[in-house]
Amino acid sequence: MATCTVNKVIRMVETEVVEGVVLTMTQEEAETLRLLLHHVGGDPYKTRRGHVDAIRKSLDKAGVKLIQAEAFVMSGSVHFPEL
Repeated sequence: MATCTVNKVIRMVETEVVEGVVLTMTQEEAETLRLLLHHVGGDPYKTRRGHVDAIRKSLDKAGVKLIQAEAFVMSGSVHFPEL
């Protein structure tokens, strides 16, 4: 079962305070999220797709692999317009 906790993560970025969120989930939930993120489109520099890529890369670093379940059929995609 996924849970979400908002934590204030402070790091100095040109005197800007950046808040973070910690999301705890099972391995299967993380694999499902990783699979969904693989199907998001849009320009990574002009849309929120860049945020999706950052989340995907974090999951990759944590060892969550992209699975291709035979029983899973996904059609369509999410595509972000320019900001």
